[in-house]
Amino acid sequence: MGRINANDRRTKRAVRNDKKDRKEIRAATKEELQAMRAQAEAQEENLDDIIAAYEKEVASREKVNGLWKCMHVMIGTQLSTQYLDMCIYTTQL
Repeated sequence: MGRINANDRRTKRAVRNDKKDRKEIRAATKEELQAMRAQAEAQEENLDDIIAAYEKEVASREKVNGLWKCMHVMIGTQLSTQYLDMCIYTTQL
């Protein structure tokens, strides 16, 4: 009978240690998940900034291209200077 009790104590200790290990693993996993979420959110913010900068650059390029088109039309067709002024005004809006 003594050996069974010893085995039971060892088993109980092993189960207790197992539970502690699982709790530590869960806590570590939660911390890792939180760190991963924070990193993903930071990347999303960076991505939003990159997209905004790209859109701003594209818009400025479109304005410049619009201005060049108007000047090209002005030079190519010899239209009045009022048309050129109107093109510059509309591309700067």
